[in-house]
Amino acid sequence: MMKSFQRSALLLITLSIFFFIPVSISVPFILLHGIRDQCSNGGTISFTQLLSNLSSSPGSCLEIGNGEQDSVSMPLTQQASIACEKVKQMKELSQGYNIVAQSQGNLVARGLIEFCDNAPPVLNYVSLGGPHAGIANIPKCTSPVCQLLRTDVYSDYVQDHIAPSGYIKLPNEMSKYLEHSKYLPKLNNERPTERNSIYKERFTSLHNLILVMFQGDKVVMPKESCWFGYYPDGATTPLLPPQQTKLYTEDWIGLKTLDAAGKVKFVGVPGEHLQMAHDDVTSLDFFVFFSRLTIVISLSSSMDKSFKRSALFVTFAIFFFIPVSISVPFIHLHGINDQCSSVEAMSFTQLLRNLSSSPGYCLEIGNGEKDSMYMPLMQQASIACEKVKQMKELSQGYNIVAQSQGNMVARGLIEFCDDAPPVLNYVSLGGPHAGISIIPKCPAGASYPLCQLQETEVYSDSAQDHIAPCGYIKLATEISEYMEHSKFLPKLNNERPNERNSTYKERFTSLHNLVLVMFEGDTIVVPRETCWFGFYPDGATAPLLPPQKTKLYIEDWIGLKTLDDAGKVKFVGVPGDHLEMAHDDVVKYVVPYLQNQLSFSS
Repeated sequence: MMKSFQRSALLLITLSIFFFIPVSISVPFILLHGIRDQCSNGGTISFTQLLSNLSSSPGSCLEIGNGEQDSVSMPLTQQASIACEKVKQMKELSQGYNIVAQSQGNLVARGLIEFCDNAPPVLNYVSLGGPHAGIANIPKCTSPVCQLLRTDVYSDYVQDHIAPSGYIKLPNEMSKYLEHSKYLPKLNNERPTERNSIYKERFTSLHNLILVMFQGDKVVMPKESCWFGYYPDGATTPLLPPQQTKLYTEDWIGLKTLDAAGKVKFVGVPGEHLQMAHDDVTSLDFFVFFSRLTIVISLSSSMDKSFKRSALFVTFAIFFFIPVSISVPFIHLHGINDQCSSVEAMSFTQLLRNLSSSPGYCLEIGNGEKDSMYMPLMQQASIACEKVKQMKELSQGYNIVAQSQGNMVARGLIEFCDDAPPVLNYVSLGGPHAGISIIPKCPAGASYPLCQLQETEVYSDSAQDHIAPCGYIKLATEISEYMEHSKFLPKLNNERPNERNSTYKERFTSLHNLVLVMFEGDTIVVPRETCWFGFYPDGATAPLLPPQKTKLYIEDWIGLKTLDDAGKVKFVGVPGDHLEMAHDDVVKYVVPYLQNQLSFSS
């Protein structure tokens, strides 16, 4: 009986301690990364693990879609919706959780807090460089994404396909912003007739809100947006601190309420976007797991990568400003390791449509990214040919804009495609028309055996049939091997004396205009003069011949000389690396020519 009593007493004491003494349980956290990042990146994995180690709290990076690409091309409402469903399915978050978010990830974080129904509560929220009040200018770059943002930021297409458009808030276009922006006006309860008290209620339920602004930030502009500071409607001065904005004074989302309760911490640190010194991090003692965290991540370089593409896109679009009664459609042929569904290709095609007021299409071959690398070019050209012939909208003729390797397919369409509609104007951007004289380094993630095959047996049947670039590799010291075994470029350029085809030349010379753009700093297409059909003499690597001194030109194998004599070839050289072109160069070298060639008979 004594033992029974002892067991009962012990159980009673144990239960009493468990139920009546406060027990500290680690609160889990999630990390929401910024634009052009993904949870599987080494830096993001390390960041998440570091947070977990320093806080002794379980944590995970919450991915949305494929991460890197979807962070750019998926609208923020959809990103927030996916995040919401994921959070609700994570049992470990069911009692509440903390959020740490970087840059654009903060817009998703706030979507979780304000929009997510029947979800576990967010307890503490640390915002690192979040554009909470919007950004007042469009990034200074020349990519198709930038061009679309500059010209049609509040159009349905841009709002639905480019995530940053959801928080671009141009002070001098407030009526358009409030009417057409699909994310930030809702998130900030800015529309007077649509203010939702539930969003405010959920936001004010936070235990702590830590807003970190980087004082040298050149990505989020104005940087005070990280604190909810912004400009007055319709003006770009003065720059209002958060406490003087209508969002705060009228308490649209509860920021004033939280601040009055001492729950908002406005933290300013030196450094550029998402760069924080160790001492500044350790001063953030508001969050146990964040107290000793060191962060040195540069999102600005990620954005440069996201947006860094060719400013030549302006050139192409202007090319199609042709005053004819019927708009001439165009097709876009992307380069290697790209695909029509990528945000860059989609934006490029849409930009061309917008600027030219002409219907346009990105023509995909196979699955795009992989097949552009591993499908032989003859097969790619054949698929493109059949697709073009099935497109009724091209039946009266069409224009082509092609990038890099896409120019091989473009010329295959022009020269090889039987019973096809005519190509009227052809703009070539960095095309390896005369071949490349070095074997390119394999891209990250490429199959090593195939890369090795390309390097050691470029003219073997296996390499020619399975690696697309092998079709235009022309090693100057192996001309006999190239002439005998290369399966694409010798045919395309009518190089084999006993196989020259007058039909190919006839079709090529039927072009109305041929614009050949060479990038003077090109380190991808070597020699860069191949973009103009320049190359080395057979069997030698010097001298480098300009196009007019090559046999292809002098003997007019494909009609390049004929076109040039007729004034239909434009040799354009611009500074910059492969597919990079400054706006001023577009205006100086391309726009005048396109403006002078405004009419043709279709």
